[in-house]
Amino acid sequence: MLVINIYESYKLTLKQLFNIVVGHPKEFIHPGACELLQDLICHILKTLNLYNLKPQSKIRSGVGYPKATIIHRKLKRVLLNTEEVKTLLENNGYFVEVKSFDDITIAEQIRIVRTSALLVGKNAMDDIPNYNLCIILIGIHGAGLANLIWLNVNFNPAVIEIFPFNFTKYTYQTLALSLRVNYVGVKTTKESNSKETEFSNDYKEADKRNYYRNLDTKVDLEDLQLALNALPKEHKMYLNQPIS
Repeated sequence: MLVINIYESYKLTLKQLFNIVVGHPKEFIHPGACELLQDLICHILKTLNLYNLKPQSKIRSGVGYPKATIIHRKLKRVLLNTEEVKTLLENNGYFVEVKSFDDITIAEQIRIVRTSALLVGKNAMDDIPNYNLCIILIGIHGAGLANLIWLNVNFNPAVIEIFPFNFTKYTYQTLALSLRVNYVGVKTTKESNSKETEFSNDYKEADKRNYYRNLDTKVDLEDLQLALNALPKEHKMYLNQPIS
C-alpha cells in the first residue's frame, strides 16, 4: 500500500511530463522536458527503493541469456502468436518471460521491467565488472509499453513495438528516444495477420483508425527478426557470451 501511495503522489506530474514529451515530434521538444521526466523517474524509483535493481540473466551451460519480456494483453490488441515470438527470441539468445500487466500492482510492473523475475544459477552482474546486460521489452501498441520508462538505461535496453495492420503512432518511439532507450517498430503489412474482435468492431463503421488499432495481431516473424537485427551492437554485444 505504501508503494501505491508513493506512486500515486507523483502520478499526475509524471503524466503531465509524459504528455509534454510525447505530444510533439522529438525534434520539437525542449530538452528540459526530457531531463525533468528522467529526473522524476529516477526520483520515483529511488523513493520506492527500486532504483538499484539490475537486469539479471539466466545462466545455462556457462552462457548468459539476457531477459526479454513480452507484454501479454488479455482482452484487446492481443498478440496472436506469442509462443512463436518467444521461440524466435530464444533462438536469438534471450531468455523470455511473458507477462500480463493487466492485474498486477505498479511495484510488480516496475520489478518485471527493471529486473528479472526469474534467476537460475548466479547473477552475472556480480561476477563480471561492467557486464552490460541488455534487456528487451516487446508488445503491441498500447498502454503497457509506457512501462518502458522503468527500463534501466545503463544496460542498453530496447523496446520493440508491434503495430496492428494499417495503424502507426509514434508515442512510444518518442518516449523511448527521449529516455535514451533503443527502439524499433514493426508494422503489420498483411491484413490476413489481423483478427477482428468485439473491441475493434465497435469502431468499424464510424472510426476506421481505432478499428485497425484494436485488431488482434499476428506479427510476421521475418519482420520481427529484421527488427532484432536492427538493434544496435551495444544492445546485442553480450548475447550468447560465455560467463566464467
